[in-house]
Amino acid sequence: MSKYCSASGKIVVLSGLFLVLLSRASENYFQQEVKYHIQARLLNSLNRLECSENLMYYNNSPDSLSFLYFHLYVNRYQPSYLENRNVPRTFGYQEIISIHDDNQQEVNYQISGTVMKVWLNRILGPGDSARLIIRFNTVLPEYGERFGYYGDHFDVGNWYPVPAVYDRQGWHADQHEDGEFYQEWGSFLVEITVPAGFVVGATGILLNEEVLPDSIEYAERRKYYAEPQDTSMVTYIFRADHVHDFAWAADPEFVMRKTRVDETELIFFILPYRLQEWERQLDIAARAVSIFNREIGLYPYQTLTVVDGYIRAGGIEYPNIVIINDIIDDPRELSATIIHEISHQWFYGLLANNQTRYGWMDEGFATYYENLAMTAVFGSDNEFVNSPGGFWGSLFGYWRRRAEMDKLNYLQYIRSGNEEPINRHFDWFRDEPWIPYYQKMSLVISQLKYLVGDSLFEAAIQNYFHEWKFRHPYPEDFYSVFEKISNRKLDWFFYQWLNTTWHCDYGIDRISGKWIDLENEKKYRVRAEFSRKRSIAMPLDFRVFFTDQKFLDYRIPLDDGMNFTPVDSGNISAWPHRVGTRTVELLFPDKISKIQLNPEGKLLDVNPFNDDVSPWPRIHWYWLKRQYYFPHTDGYTATVFPFVFYNNPDGAQVGIRTRGNYIYPDYQHRLQLIFGLKSLKPAGEFWFEHPVYKLNRDLHFITTLHDEAGRRGTGLWFQWMHEEGKKLTGITAGGQYRYVYNLDYYPYPAAKGHISFMEIALRKGAWEIGYLPTGWELNARVETAFPGSDFNFQTLEVDALMRMNLFFHQKLTLLLRSGNSYGEVPIQKAFRLGGARSYELCRNPYLRSKGILPDEWWKNGNIFEQGGGNLRSLAYSLEPAKSHLVNGFASITLGNPLNLSYTYIPYLSDIELSAFTSWTLSSDNWRKHTDMFGEAGFIVSLMRLPFLFNYIDIRAVHFDFPIWVNNKIDSENIDLRWAIRFDIRSFH
Repeated sequence: MSKYCSASGKIVVLSGLFLVLLSRASENYFQQEVKYHIQARLLNSLNRLECSENLMYYNNSPDSLSFLYFHLYVNRYQPSYLENRNVPRTFGYQEIISIHDDNQQEVNYQISGTVMKVWLNRILGPGDSARLIIRFNTVLPEYGERFGYYGDHFDVGNWYPVPAVYDRQGWHADQHEDGEFYQEWGSFLVEITVPAGFVVGATGILLNEEVLPDSIEYAERRKYYAEPQDTSMVTYIFRADHVHDFAWAADPEFVMRKTRVDETELIFFILPYRLQEWERQLDIAARAVSIFNREIGLYPYQTLTVVDGYIRAGGIEYPNIVIINDIIDDPRELSATIIHEISHQWFYGLLANNQTRYGWMDEGFATYYENLAMTAVFGSDNEFVNSPGGFWGSLFGYWRRRAEMDKLNYLQYIRSGNEEPINRHFDWFRDEPWIPYYQKMSLVISQLKYLVGDSLFEAAIQNYFHEWKFRHPYPEDFYSVFEKISNRKLDWFFYQWLNTTWHCDYGIDRISGKWIDLENEKKYRVRAEFSRKRSIAMPLDFRVFFTDQKFLDYRIPLDDGMNFTPVDSGNISAWPHRVGTRTVELLFPDKISKIQLNPEGKLLDVNPFNDDVSPWPRIHWYWLKRQYYFPHTDGYTATVFPFVFYNNPDGAQVGIRTRGNYIYPDYQHRLQLIFGLKSLKPAGEFWFEHPVYKLNRDLHFITTLHDEAGRRGTGLWFQWMHEEGKKLTGITAGGQYRYVYNLDYYPYPAAKGHISFMEIALRKGAWEIGYLPTGWELNARVETAFPGSDFNFQTLEVDALMRMNLFFHQKLTLLLRSGNSYGEVPIQKAFRLGGARSYELCRNPYLRSKGILPDEWWKNGNIFEQGGGNLRSLAYSLEPAKSHLVNGFASITLGNPLNLSYTYIPYLSDIELSAFTSWTLSSDNWRKHTDMFGEAGFIVSLMRLPFLFNYIDIRAVHFDFPIWVNNKIDSENIDLRWAIRFDIRSFH
């Protein structure tokens, strides 16, 4: 009896608060109300709900209504709706059996997709109400983004016919494409009948707790549950007041845990095999609720339920209940997801915005407060990512800073070329809305805080919550609260950040200073010239550093043109928003050393490299830690690695390698500097790549420099590479210069001298994603010598590649290649029957110098690189082939017999076997090919190697065995032909 009194007491308080808030509504504000009594029966073997819904609809609008719209969200998964929409191919629908009014008269209705129109039997006037009794069935889809089933587990959201919102903007009867929801406030009495042994967690308060199994808190309760032999059922009864949706989850193996924070009981329903991982989350969730109570406003409900579920999304929020994706195994990510969904209880659960039209109003705030709570709970936003795991991961991992993750995602989003404004309907985004709604909006909230200040921001958030909880706020309502609290107009702020894709970028162009006499006192006068490089205008913070490392902070206020701005705010007058430049003069008793814009990184400035006048960018250096995976957003990120190598002329080589970037793909570099302990000579290689955004974001500038292994040179290219879904198109144009000055390094024939040439390469293809991806690709490359080369030559290469799926997951690869050379071709650019040209061999660090691999291997043809005539059996032939050749190659994967046991053995299970055949025509006259060479054999590929191989640039190792050759290839005195080849990828 006491538990019912407790629930009733809280309901009375909520009801009073609800009425008070509505009475404070503006003159034209109204919201409808719905009271539900729903009875649902779960037929778990059919994934089906048989339901009855008795609802009372209250018309609080000033309008008379002759019809109502309802959402049938599950119809998104019915076959007829899937046909013309990009929806996962699963199956589910809602079947309306009948609709009656309170006089038992049938009510006419019509269904279109996910929307149902119901014509009332009488006009519903202002202040009037109507009762509808709906019998319906819901067939749940297999687990999807937000709801569905997986075996005997059910995550049940958006499962009943729900009236569309009718507010001051009219009906909101959007088809449910992929957005979230917007529903009327009301109350629910829901009876859920499930097979005996099932545990149900739901929105609201469980009124009959005696139905819970006695073993509900046993960690081993999975052992106690057995499928009932009879058809006994049990009914859970829930009551939820002043909410705008009702969701539930059911599973026969749920283990329940509880904890309390302030006035709220947190209830966790956890799958038994995840119990250990989830136990630590109870306290984290409770601390998050406490933080949100303090920062936003008190959570007014008695319970909040957290479910370990099987949805595909990371998590989904409903009033009083959140469901979390079961496959999140990283503890920190699990915490972040739980905290994010809990924060939705404030932003959506209590501030019930239209998620479909203004999804940023809840997702942006949920992300912002997720970050705030994560930092508060864990004490620091730094999380070490142990990649690739174990010992090597501890050396080569990196730190992930959650507070900077949003900005990093936003800056990468800008570079994608697909940026769209935040304030856009969920279903109208050309691409995914996640970054605008989540990360970018979270950053905009931080910009709002930067603008108005911490104290006013906190006051405005709490005022917004208290004024609009239990209501439907629009963006204008949110704007109005901040304008009222900050006592300034903010239209300009919200327009530029929410309705455009403008960016913010301030730079400092020039600083000058000199000593002056001022009233018999020496002062150091500083003149600083600032400019706004992009469209967004904001106040600008800068820091003045002195020679003794002390500093002073300043702000240039913004004259936004809408608010009264004092002529002089402190020492610095406001910067008019229409003016692109600003000069500031300041006097100091000491000489300054530098001025830094945006010193604490609070302004969302997209370019940190113009924030001071130093000719050198800010660089964050790391030793071993591959921080470029999660680069800093306020400067360049680079990592230094030790490196050891060997070749005969230089002996052992020791040195360093560095790799870094800003925001990928900006300013990528690789540098290697090594010193030969035998030759006492240095060697080095440098590679740099950066997009040419002013021309086209898909156009990249690439340059290289090298002086190593008896050759030096440089290259410069412009590469346009465009990817659209699976399709790719590329053009590369540029030139190379190489001077070969020492042939002692080369294990194969080479010519001394200058080799300079221009080249153009074309690429076209389409590839699926995955291991050994299927698809096709065409490539063509033309090279021609230019002045300064000691050799006047031209080459032309064309190849076509195709890979397709066969039976038992095996794949067939087909390659057709043609090569032609003209003029005075240096030997290292001449085509070879036994693989790639010598020029290409030099690109592979293991093939460019003597002594790295045994000399005998070169002589015996045990070293192979794909290309040219592509004949493994002629790998020993290092001499040029004839000037024209055509090669056809085919291979088929054979899998790995070890995998038939379904037991994974590290590295051994990743060995790939394949069979191949290769045929080449060679001639000095392309019209007449007289020589045909052929071979066939098998390949053993080590596709996964220990991490140390990756560190020395070896991605995979292949052993090729050409066991059959035709009569054009010498087969005498050879017991077994084999060749080794390496897939090389620079360590990253």
